[in-house]
Amino acid sequence: MAENSLTKELSKFTGKYSGQGINHEGDEFKGVLTIAPIVQSKGFELSFLATGGSGEIFHEEKTILSPSIDEKMKLWNFNSNVPGMVVHELDAFEIKDGFKVATFTFGNVESTSEFREQITLKLHNDGDVSYTYSWGLPGGEYKERSGLRMSPKANSPNIDLNHIHIAVKDLEKSKEFYSKYLGFRERCYHGKCLFMTNDQGFDLALDPEYQPEPLPSWFHIGVKVESKASIDSFYNKFESASEYVSRPIERYDEFIFFHAVDPDGYKIECYWE
Repeated sequence: MAENSLTKELSKFTGKYSGQGINHEGDEFKGVLTIAPIVQSKGFELSFLATGGSGEIFHEEKTILSPSIDEKMKLWNFNSNVPGMVVHELDAFEIKDGFKVATFTFGNVESTSEFREQITLKLHNDGDVSYTYSWGLPGGEYKERSGLRMSPKANSPNIDLNHIHIAVKDLEKSKEFYSKYLGFRERCYHGKCLFMTNDQGFDLALDPEYQPEPLPSWFHIGVKVESKASIDSFYNKFESASEYVSRPIERYDEFIFFHAVDPDGYKIECYWE
């Protein structure tokens, strides 16, 4: 069956890929795709992010590729450019010269009265992955809109730098600071140590059992904002409590930053580039 063949092939392509592409408006972008097995490898999660040269996000998605209850392979696509999840059905999984290609379809691509879309996932024999969107709006032309070919990221262990552990004097005060200013939320406790997390899955451990110690003046925690427009609102939030701003905002052509400190004096560099 095509479903079983696709699942078997995808299991060989788990990992992170990156490459350059062009979107439907003609903008160049960098694409990063992560393919990860889920639920005993019965399905796969595809995480894709396309960003422009200035760091702006053109497209962000989380997609689940798995069999449905009727054992037909489907692609549940949820991305930043549509109002809700779109379910695509596997049209074909074909073996070609040099690659294998899976095509998932939503709607009737021949109809001009409805939105229709195809997502194509191409698995190249050399280890690359291509990801392509073709679509047409009601009354509009159906054609390929964006796509790219991506190569595996540098051959390094599959590791994830995922948390920082700091000593704090006042746990509640630090918890409030990182929640209010940096968007962290409570995740769990290990003993008296509080683990907080953010929307990107990065964890921050606040430990009241140790006293903060002096750090080198150059040491800091870096926080990058997603767009040039958002750095000002981010700065204004800190400036409203001036006790936390240690270096006012500075602007350069391709870099804007300011420094803040948390309740224990840990330096935080907030920036856009």
